[in-house]
Parts: sequence; structure tokens; C-alpha cells
Amino acid sequence: MKPEEIVDRIREAVGAEMMSLQFVEGNKLRLVASYGFDKAFGDFFAVVSMDDPTSCAAAFDRKAQIFAADIFASPFFSGEPLEVLRAAGVRSVISTPLMSRGDEQLGILSIHRSTVWHITSAELKQITQLCQQISLSLSAKSRAPA
Repeated sequence: MKPEEIVDRIREAVGAEMMSLQFVEGNKLRLVASYGFDKAFGDFFAVVSMDDPTSCAAAFDRKAQIFAADIFASPFFSGEPLEVLRAAGVRSVISTPLMSRGDEQLGILSIHRSTVWHITSAELKQITQLCQQISLSLSAKSRAPA
């Protein structure tokens, strides 16, 4: 599945306003697809390191889903990344690791909203299940012979 197809599938399933998909490259995340963002966002977040003050970096570092109902009140955001997100109209985000069956990190999928997000357990379950399905698809592709 191509990165753009992943973003489209998740966007349609959850009605996301904005999304970003990053794949792991060594100890960094590379932006491979997004939806609802302009070029400035893509340029700024083209490569994210584990120590950058963002939810995707925290999710990458912790191998855990990170949710920020309000990025302006979240400990995961500060400095220039916070200002770029503000300019992009982001107010909340959930960043979910995409993991292989062997517990290898493949990437991070982030869903962004323009309002404070009071996520429901049903939304959280849906996002988690969709990301698990995408992870399995990516993991199978990486094991396939070239």
C-alpha cells in the first residue's frame, strides 16, 4: 500500500481534517504523505528526530500512542514546532506508532484536528485498529521478496 493510499484510507475511515504519515529512517522520521497541510508544514516536518518537541517524536521514542487533546497545554509541544502547528491550524493530535509483528517501528501516523479533541473510546479503538491493520500490511510488504 502506498503512503498516499494509507492516508486516504485512514482519512475516509475517521473523517480526519489533517493527517501526516512518517516512515522510520534510522533514528529519524521522514514525512512520506500528508493531508490538509500546506508546503510550509511539509517542509518543516520533512524530517523529525526523537528529541524534537512533537507528539510524533514522543510516540517514536516511547513506541506508544501519544494523544494531545490541546497541543497548547501539552508537554509534548514547544518552540518552533508548536508555532508551525499553530500556523497550520492544528489544535489537537493523536500520534500512533506503526509496528511490525516483530516489534520493529515502521512509522508514525498522526491525525490532527483544528479544535480541542475530546476523544471517545470508540474513536481511540477505531484509530488503534486501523493503525494495526496498516502495520500488518506494511510489515507483510517489507517481508515480501523484491
